[in-house]
Amino acid sequence: MVVLFDDAVKRLLRQVGKEDLKPVTDLKSAKKFHHFNVLRKKKNGFSSFWNPPDIPAGFSLLDILDQSTPVPDPSREGPFIYKDNMVWKGEGDVTIDAGFGAEMAASGGTNKSYESILKFQINEITTKTWTDLCSRALLKPEPWFLEQYRQKREDLYVVTETVEVTNSPQLRVESDRKWFGKFSIPQTPYIKGQGQVTGDKKREQLLTLPENMVMAYQTKQLIFKKDGWEILLIKDKKQMTFPDEDFQSKSLEMSITENRSEILPIQRIEKPLSQDFKQLQDEISRRMGELSQFSKNIQDILFHNILVMLGDREALQDLQDMMEQFPQGDLNGPGGIILNELRKNSEDSFFYAPYCIPYLLEALLVLNDTQRDLLAWSMEKKILVHQRELVRSILEPNFKYPWRIPFTLKPELLTPLKDEGVAVTYKLLEECGLKIDLNSNRSAWDLEAKMPLSALYGCLSLLQQLAVA
Repeated sequence: MVVLFDDAVKRLLRQVGKEDLKPVTDLKSAKKFHHFNVLRKKKNGFSSFWNPPDIPAGFSLLDILDQSTPVPDPSREGPFIYKDNMVWKGEGDVTIDAGFGAEMAASGGTNKSYESILKFQINEITTKTWTDLCSRALLKPEPWFLEQYRQKREDLYVVTETVEVTNSPQLRVESDRKWFGKFSIPQTPYIKGQGQVTGDKKREQLLTLPENMVMAYQTKQLIFKKDGWEILLIKDKKQMTFPDEDFQSKSLEMSITENRSEILPIQRIEKPLSQDFKQLQDEISRRMGELSQFSKNIQDILFHNILVMLGDREALQDLQDMMEQFPQGDLNGPGGIILNELRKNSEDSFFYAPYCIPYLLEALLVLNDTQRDLLAWSMEKKILVHQRELVRSILEPNFKYPWRIPFTLKPELLTPLKDEGVAVTYKLLEECGLKIDLNSNRSAWDLEAKMPLSALYGCLSLLQQLAVA
């Protein structure tokens, strides 16, 4: 369902000239993206193939400022009405060599319609509002919740502009797919014959958005100074939210050598996103190797408790945060079980935060809610290995292309997934931003899908490593 929302938002942003705004990807947390809300983001991620997501910090800029004067309202434009109707029709045919002289041929067509009526407004905090706000002093003593971000040296951002629905719209997609297929099998001592199949499949997707939901947002970095604070109106990657203090990372990584154990600081990736699929493969292989160093019991505990948490984004985020300060910190639920087992595993050696676990958690958090639900189903059905090979077959030949290019899904990689598994896997790919043609297995590579596809490939690889332990 997230891709349905994402497509609607991107079309709307193109129409109103606001393509620089970010669509909300976590629909359950959309209420935390209103103006003045604070988001946190790690300066650098654990991978060179995806960026860490924006994370609601749980407070507003106004919560840390003196409240002696009234709260300023943002500038509001609208409400506007945007009606989006689309009808798409397509036909196609395909012939597949099934081996040993057998052939299958299919033809079909798809009718697809999309409809939505969005009433929305654009909220923006103006330069004058920032000037007035900057005269407000920070609360003293400093609110307790700021200290954790100061210690971890995370950057904080304030939501400065939003596109917000003012009605409760329905996003509706209806599709009708019909196909006709024939197959032939050469005469052998065991089997022979030919035949035909027909089919008709109708599908409807409906997503209702709550009133006043934020669909897209823009942020500016929050900077703390010795004499106050400011909002960075022009992006500067070198700036830090807490720039004037000495900092020493408490996140550690255990490096196992032949005769001894060394504790090394975890080094986050600072280089630009890589364009080389082999580097992605090597990066993931290193993390899989680290997972394989755990006992079978630990790997089983990781697999089953991560499975339980896939439907709870906040639980995954809490565990990632705790892993970065391991062995300190406690959690309830499945995250707590993982932490306790890791502590037991390290009782006879130095405490350490395994690099591969926050890497996996970050990859999971790059995916959206729908994808994590589909991953949970895939884990239970034990089809991760087949999905991984299919994703690899898409990424490897297309990784270097920055433009749209057609490709064909390999039928032999779809066969082991069976009917329901194919549907779930198609949905995983679509939620990454790929447009999949179910009639002909022909699709189009999209550069915007590269990052979530890389994260999906990492998730499938590491979860499969845990599954076979």
